[in-house]
Amino acid sequence: MGVHGIDAPFLVVWIPAMSVAAALLLKIGQTKNAGYPPRWMFLPALLIPPLFLNYTLFRPNMGWYYAARGGAWDEALAGMNTALALSSFQHVDSTLTVDDHTLREVRRLAADRPGQTQVVWQQGQASWRKVAYYAPQVPILVLEHGKLRAGSLPVMAQWRGPKLEKRVEGRPPVTVEIPAGSRIVWLLDPRTDFFEEARRTFALTPAGPLWFTDLPAGHGEKDLGEYRLIW
Repeated sequence: MGVHGIDAPFLVVWIPAMSVAAALLLKIGQTKNAGYPPRWMFLPALLIPPLFLNYTLFRPNMGWYYAARGGAWDEALAGMNTALALSSFQHVDSTLTVDDHTLREVRRLAADRPGQTQVVWQQGQASWRKVAYYAPQVPILVLEHGKLRAGSLPVMAQWRGPKLEKRVEGRPPVTVEIPAGSRIVWLLDPRTDFFEEARRTFALTPAGPLWFTDLPAGHGEKDLGEYRLIW
């Protein structure tokens, strides 16, 4: 598979291999004209391969995709291409675009209700750790599973900045306590069943890449998937 007409296996395998071979030849090569050609003449030859690879990876609107067809070598090549895709300009730019927009909205929504905002994260497109770092004053309720395997128990972890304030793990429904009258800022993935259930259970108001719900002042509770929200 190629990248804008450039063969990915060539980039991944042969450029580093050719660079090592050229360096070894320079090391063992003998000449009667000591000191000639000067070292600066070899500088372009040594810099061109890594600069070419970096330019290919990081130039704008790059994109990177490789479909493995099976076999050990092909799977290894697919793994290398995946690593390159996650390092590409396009991936970094798209990640920063989503994260920056999310952080701005979290801060704006929390500023409207200072001290009365809770972030609920469940497979959100932005990392909850980034939100905890850049909005340390806002409690973040992370809803996930204790282990990455089927049948593991659901977990609710409450973070404020780098500090873990509370962690509850158990059989569903796991209780999630939120002060009455709070604003819930939802960091969810709209492609998941959890999002669909949240939209049916609560009034989700869109705000850029996230959603929010203003809870009533009185007591209430609602089941949401494997969790029970109480306020």
